[in-house]
This record gives sequence, structure tokens and C-alpha cells, in this order.
Amino acid sequence: MHPLAGDLTKLSDEELLKKLNELYDKIRASYRFSDPNIHQQLQLLLASYKNEQTRRAQEAQEKFIQNNKKLVDRIDIE
Repeated sequence: MHPLAGDLTKLSDEELLKKLNELYDKIRASYRFSDPNIHQQLQLLLASYKNEQTRRAQEAQEKFIQNNKKLVDRIDIE
């Protein structure tokens, strides 16, 4: 996790999405600068936010499976 990201678990899903969009805008703007360090740091920060988004999606999927165990047991995907 990037040290400047802070505690991403405290953000709502909407806030997380807003931050991701802001970072994409900043990354696009960073291409105008000749300093690759700025771009690299923004990419690392973006990765932290995307990891949190992925973690939440996996958590939601696991919760859905637990809540719908009967449905999952009926579906044979082999």
C-alpha cells in the first residue's frame, strides 16, 4: 500500500470510485511533465486504490456465495 493512500477501508464505495477517477485524471496530466517520478508515484497510488476496489469486490462475492449457498450448490460448472 502506498504511504500517502491512508486507510482506504474508511472510504465509501462512491468515495473510492471518485478518488480513482481523480487519479486517472492526474495520471493523464502527469504525461505533460518530464519527471517520471511523478508518474510513477501516481501509478503506485492508483494500484493501492485498485487493490482496495478488488478486495471489496471479492468480499462482496464471498458474501453473495454464503448468502446464496443453495443456489451455488445447484449450479455445476465443471
